[in-house]
Amino acid sequence: MSGPVRNSRFSSQDDELLLQLKGEGLSWDEISDRFPTRSKGTLQVHYSTKLKHHSETSKNTKKRRRSG
Repeated sequence: MSGPVRNSRFSSQDDELLLQLKGEGLSWDEISDRFPTRSKGTLQVHYSTKLKHHSETSKNTKKRRRSG
């Protein structure tokens, strides 16, 4: 099997580093260099499905609330 080895779940440290690197504006290629055992696609999917939404929700909570 060539390429990254399938890992278990992302640790909280992995999540923090991924959010930090994305926040700094690094490209996915640069970010994947910091996670040698994970593929670029795995990082993108994890960020998009687990981290991006949660960080955007907390930033935009006031904007999304509707009075009614």
